[in-house]
Amino acid sequence: LHWRRLVPPVGRGLMGVLSDQAFSGKAQPAWWMEGLVANFSRWETVLVYRAEMFAPINAEGFAPDQIAVPVRILHGDDDRLAPVGIRRYLSEQIPGASYSEIAGGSHMLPVTQPELVVGEVKQLSAAD
Repeated sequence: LHWRRLVPPVGRGLMGVLSDQAFSGKAQPAWWMEGLVANFSRWETVLVYRAEMFAPINAEGFAPDQIAVPVRILHGDDDRLAPVGIRRYLSEQIPGASYSEIAGGSHMLPVTQPELVVGEVKQLSAAD
């Protein structure tokens, strides 16, 4: 298992690239990469991550038109990981769903704009 000692630098490089995409090339909080490195230093995390990444996607039974609770979709206009088409599809399929496009927002809205996300959740829960 000598090769396992070589994985961390490669893994950190991969994490850096993926994080850069998730944050759309913008600044990342210092604690973010520290936590990611700590999590991926555990072999179990790597195994679960690989299993999830390469598992076949089965959307059978997913029926957004049957969702019967308030839904608020927040999507950063600079999200490099989740295509806007997903947002469009969900907002059209979920009855009564509301949508906000966040200017300059990346895939990491809860990390980069937590006040905005918390405000949206409070507003949605107050309306229910």
